[in-house]
Amino acid sequence: MEDIPCISFPCKPQGSMAMMVELNLSLLEDISDDIDFCFKLAKEESVIILPGTAVGLKDWIRITFAADPSALRDGMQRIKSFFQRHARKQ
Repeated sequence: MEDIPCISFPCKPQGSMAMMVELNLSLLEDISDDIDFCFKLAKEESVIILPGTAVGLKDWIRITFAADPSALRDGMQRIKSFFQRHARKQ
């Protein structure tokens, strides 16, 4: 996940099946908030994640690890592709 610039995880999980990830929306074009990020990610990449707003953390997302490792790798690759498509042009 370190190679996806728009996300960071200040607190690494320690035995949890999910983690909260902070979004850096300034690196993305046409994404207004965490809800918009999750909606567009689901529509474009068929990856479903929880917007942080649902648990009181605006502009964060919740990623769950309760899946097969190959499905997790595929999901992270899809998030990376989504980021590349929506990255703000420098």
